[in-house]
Amino acid sequence: MKNYIKLMAIAALALCSCGNDEFDKPDYFDRTAQTKMGQTLIEGTASYITHVKTETETKVTDGVTLLDMGYLNSDGHAMQLYLYKVVLGGAQIRVCLPGDKGRVAEPEKLTEMATVIESKSVYMTFAAVTGGEFSASDGKPSGILYQDGKVLSNDMGKTPAFFAVLKDGSFVCSEASEFETLRSDIDQAVSGKAKILSQGYVIPQNSNAASALSAVGVNADRTEAYLLVVDGGDFYYSNGITMDDAALVLQASGCSEAMVLNTGNNVAAICRNERSEDLFELLNKPADKGFEPSVGNGLAIVVK
Repeated sequence: MKNYIKLMAIAALALCSCGNDEFDKPDYFDRTAQTKMGQTLIEGTASYITHVKTETETKVTDGVTLLDMGYLNSDGHAMQLYLYKVVLGGAQIRVCLPGDKGRVAEPEKLTEMATVIESKSVYMTFAAVTGGEFSASDGKPSGILYQDGKVLSNDMGKTPAFFAVLKDGSFVCSEASEFETLRSDIDQAVSGKAKILSQGYVIPQNSNAASALSAVGVNADRTEAYLLVVDGGDFYYSNGITMDDAALVLQASGCSEAMVLNTGNNVAAICRNERSEDLFELLNKPADKGFEPSVGNGLAIVVK
């Protein structure tokens, strides 16, 4: 089974690469996407996407699809997003940690976390994105943190929401007030920086600042999860996204509930590329001059 999955990974994720840094003002604006996921975003976000620069939709493995899309937003600014769709029954979403030691530890790069997971030969890792907020000094999470049913932090603190994979495999993105109700059923979990979608409706945020951002959304029946990364900090490549606009993107994708995981220089996404010497590559261009950040935790897409 693993050999078959590896062949699929070679074909699919060899396409992974950082977005196009060049910005050429188009002679005309085209809101027509060539991919199903891309067109769904265009139609579902009203006038937010004004021009499609580049787009690729890739089957990563069974039940997992990646949309890589460069576009102009409603302000005419260059943007770059990466959106993973994970359907229940295929790959799993698992919390990844530094050294995969089953405990909170000093932050490290997602590519390093994935390499350690792979070396244990239990999970085959396809991708990962930055998880919840953490302390830069010791990796301590700002809220709850669960991995493989183990409680690493049970304190919701001041975080407003959390994302969890329950023991039956279903996905949950809920307000902090619902944590106690679901607590005993949680297998994987991270806290969120802000809840941006509730019951399909956008929750307006106080800040209109645009930044690099990682977010997660879940559909109404909890069978699909969406991991979103949008780059920022580079005028010619990607200018960052507001939380309200991120909510629109996830709403258009089919999410009923969604939250922001992290923002700014900590935001990263990686992908598997078996043609690469290091196996795992940085997919996006992080806001800190493109250097991969060290993070306290992440959400990985894996197959056991």
